[in-house]
Amino acid sequence: MPLPPLVQQSVAPRGDLCEMLRHHLVNRGLASMQDYRQRAEAN
Repeated sequence: MPLPPLVQQSVAPRGDLCEMLRHHLVNRGLASMQDYRQRAEAN
């Protein structure tokens, strides 16, 4: 019996989740904003 989708997501490799989140942010145009913020804070 396959695991429920939520369980599958919770046990997915962290790298995959990070990739999904990163692509999600890129698609919404937020990744560049975050990068800009991080650079501003670093200076």
